[in-house]
Amino acid sequence: MMTVNIKDALLVVGGTVGIASLFYVIRETFLKADRDFQKWKAEFHKELGIDRLKLNKNLAFGIQTRSCDVHVAGAVKCKDLECSYGPLSFMLDVIGRAKKSVDVCIYIITAQVFADAIIDARNRGLRVRIIGDSDMSFSAQSSINLFRQLEFPVRQRMSHYIMHHKFILVDDEIVMNGSLNFTMTGALGNWENVIVSSCPEIVQPFLIEFQTLWDEFHP
Repeated sequence: MMTVNIKDALLVVGGTVGIASLFYVIRETFLKADRDFQKWKAEFHKELGIDRLKLNKNLAFGIQTRSCDVHVAGAVKCKDLECSYGPLSFMLDVIGRAKKSVDVCIYIITAQVFADAIIDARNRGLRVRIIGDSDMSFSAQSSINLFRQLEFPVRQRMSHYIMHHKFILVDDEIVMNGSLNFTMTGALGNWENVIVSSCPEIVQPFLIEFQTLWDEFHP
């Protein structure tokens, strides 16, 4: 009959536990180091203004010479930026994925697809604010008339000069800015451009500008 030396058994068990503990400590050390590295990388990218949200784009309107077949039936959504509907769809998708807020500063908006995207954001419980030009916002075709009827917060200032900005801020961390007025002619006909960026150094001045105008245009 084989006998077991209690001392030797305890040494084996203790050694096994010790090795397991060592591996646990090593594993936790590596995991913490990785978390610290990811945090540092995020801060580093933020400082450099690298595309943190992976969506920076330079959208060109009016140069596409083709449309996907689905648009014949009136569909707007399209992931192909080479399609004439692609850049418009990209902008609408950014608005549609907003989680906290949508701030619109626009000379003129008449395209129903833009109005619908903004209304949908408000219906989802997001903060929505709109700044418009004093003349254009009261034109018959302007969607801002609809926003007023829906009691959206809308501001403009009567002036001899025009409020010619054309940008949208999403969640205070994305800006879409360019030459495009929010009209179907602009989106599908004119030669236009829109820069989409999550770079903090680009977004921050637009945040300041919007809030400055919002305060100055207080009724």
